Amino acid sequence: MDFKNPEPKVIGISGKTGAGKTTLTKALAQALQATTVHWDDFDEISEGPEDYVDWYKRGQDYKEWNYKALADVLQSLKSNKSITHPVLGELLAPTQYIVFDAPLGRLHEQTGQYIDRCIHLEVPLDVSLSRWLIRDFKSTDKTKDELLEELEFYLSHSRPLFFDDELKESADLCIDGMLRIDQQVEVILSDLQTQKGPSSSKQIKGLNHITFAVKDIEKSFAFYRDVLGFTPLCKWEGSAYFLVGDPEEPGCLWFCLDRDINRHTTTCNTHYAFSVSPEDFMAISERIMTSGVILFKENTSPGESLYFLDSDGHKLEIHVGDWKTRIAAKKAHPGKWTKVEWFV
Repeated sequence: MDFKNPEPKVIGISGKTGAGKTTLTKALAQALQATTVHWDDFDEISEGPEDYVDWYKRGQDYKEWNYKALADVLQSLKSNKSITHPVLGELLAPTQYIVFDAPLGRLHEQTGQYIDRCIHLEVPLDVSLSRWLIRDFKSTDKTKDELLEELEFYLSHSRPLFFDDELKESADLCIDGMLRIDQQVEVILSDLQTQKGPSSSKQIKGLNHITFAVKDIEKSFAFYRDVLGFTPLCKWEGSAYFLVGDPEEPGCLWFCLDRDINRHTTTCNTHYAFSVSPEDFMAISERIMTSGVILFKENTSPGESLYFLDSDGHKLEIHVGDWKTRIAAKKAHPGKWTKVEWFV
């Protein structure tokens, strides 16, 4: 049974020509083990201005770039759905992060709406121009005259196209494109980790400990140590601490006993379930039952369980399985569950 993963986050890498977007996109994707999407791959099936200088003079309407197929790919990946690349024919799978080589960043709303974190690569104008010319002239048959013509056109007409003030303003983070590529990646990874921080700090991270009120510390201590097999940490007058599970594993639980003469039993179904492995279930069950406990419920749920009371009437359970196996079983056979609203 598959379970829904968190929505992938799209990292957009913006920058002018020669900024190094493609190189950074590939390096970052390798570091994050992420799927990549490149704007240029969609040029042949998309529409854009014929004359960039004329487009600039007319007011830079980014809607003139109609890259619907690219937008559809980003939307599908953000929805946790795989999609076949309409040009390359490759299957693009959703990953935790999608790295998008996005020269127009968020300024292009059709695709920019899917960007969660926009990173802008900033380089000096002379570097951007030099990289562009080297790329276009190094491995071609273009002549010196053509090079001079390009430079003259740059000085007279196209230079404003290399300005990136708007891109910087719309980005979440600007980084120095003159840094080594590994340094650029390190800056972005640090930024992503910082973004996780505030979100996770606002959430409860897990169960810290459970404290049971008991009337007789010695009796309860012996039961939880000898019958259930909890590992004692310490015991003093009126209280005791245990560990439940392997202390090296994330699921290890801090379990406490506290003497309370006012402890009383309840008739509700509130109970506490402890995980056991399938191979240990029978042996642990036999040990529990031979200790003289009272069973308070028959198991009717998926997965083996034993429901019993401790000497103070706490309702306990040992169970084989976890939330994933339970959800999977109920999705397959809901039984008495009706009007279920699934979130996973």
